[in-house]
Amino acid sequence: MFRLLKTGIGYSFMLRLWGVVAGLVMVAIIVTTQSKEFQGVYYTLLGLLIVQQFADGGFTAVFLQFLSHEWHRIAIVPGRQTVDTSVAVERYASLVRYALSYYPKISFGYFAVITPLGFLLVSSVDMGVVSWRAEWLFLSVFSAFSIVNAALNCLMQGSGRIRESQRNQLLATVPASVAGWAALLFGMELWSLVLLFGLRTLLNFGLAIIGTRPIWLLIRESPKIIIEWKQEFLPQQRRIFTSFLAGFFSFQSFVPVIFYVSGPEAAGQVGVTLQSYQAVERVASAWLVTAQVRFGELASVLQIRELQDLVSKTIMRSTITATVAVLIGGFLVGGINIFFPDVGERFLEYRYFVLFVATAVPLQYVNVTTSAVRFFKVDPFMKVAIFFAALVFATTFGVAKLFGPEFVSVSFFLSVSFVLVPVVCRLYNLHVEYYR
Repeated sequence: MFRLLKTGIGYSFMLRLWGVVAGLVMVAIIVTTQSKEFQGVYYTLLGLLIVQQFADGGFTAVFLQFLSHEWHRIAIVPGRQTVDTSVAVERYASLVRYALSYYPKISFGYFAVITPLGFLLVSSVDMGVVSWRAEWLFLSVFSAFSIVNAALNCLMQGSGRIRESQRNQLLATVPASVAGWAALLFGMELWSLVLLFGLRTLLNFGLAIIGTRPIWLLIRESPKIIIEWKQEFLPQQRRIFTSFLAGFFSFQSFVPVIFYVSGPEAAGQVGVTLQSYQAVERVASAWLVTAQVRFGELASVLQIRELQDLVSKTIMRSTITATVAVLIGGFLVGGINIFFPDVGERFLEYRYFVLFVATAVPLQYVNVTTSAVRFFKVDPFMKVAIFFAALVFATTFGVAKLFGPEFVSVSFFLSVSFVLVPVVCRLYNLHVEYYR
């Protein structure tokens, strides 16, 4: 355990396991103490806030790729240098300085877009007595501010401080979750979500500022070498952003679509199921988070065999972890259906619930291989992502309209297993052979 904590894997797992526990506790509180209408509004607003992950236009993903390449050169063991590390330091400083000016602008732009979007979507449906307008405004503010936190966390991870980044996020998340539970139990309704987001955002920011303090020494002077933004960085950012935006429609549009097609009650059922799926994804992704920087280091020096070995190990570990998480989740929800049938009605029908959540298992292959290839500063998955997004969005809308929201799990599982995975497998193998 000490070794795991030292490398950051332990904190990464604890952060994700806490996310699972916190999500389960919140689900339990909502389905036992709140109305079905409240459940629908709650998960609809959460689904809107996920847009925040893509508000930076793919900058964070490319930022991590570039940082890991330059940090590998900076951190070369003395006496074994094969490159001029001073050049890497200059490029590193150029990256960080640009990011510091980029993220505040994106944060403000995101707030200006997401706030009216939320008002427009939720106002289109009668929410009865559920209060949400003022709460949504504050949620938008904290969600926008958390974009800056994402930049600081990325800076730490790309600079070899994975352990500190994961630890800080854990220290911010735990008290925020507890505060959110207490607020909901005391009848604060959606203000509990505001408290959860606000406290987590502020704590994470304070800890991240402290955690990145050693890094500022490398950028205290203006760099003489400036990375060519338009020629070197922007093309990859465009590709990544397009892929990530398509990924949003693939994996995060279920609740808004079901909300529109079937109403808030069905959206609440899909929302709980989607949160369970995301819990499996979060736990399994702990292996990928800690492997990503190493992907960048190996890609920067074209150590292909070592990269393939790491990819294979990460896929195996992530897949096993996801499978175990699905089994545990299926067991828990099965028990709820047996002993608490009224609560079980808040989920999708059991077999469809399990099928939806089990989609996270084959997706581990996609998550790991696409991440590894992108650290070569390319993204051959953009067209695939667009096609798959259109496929999932269309099938979700059509299946929900014709057969009901529960059948969305069938189309989702089949689309991932028999369309996405084979295509990604072929592209991964082609690019590995090319760089070999």
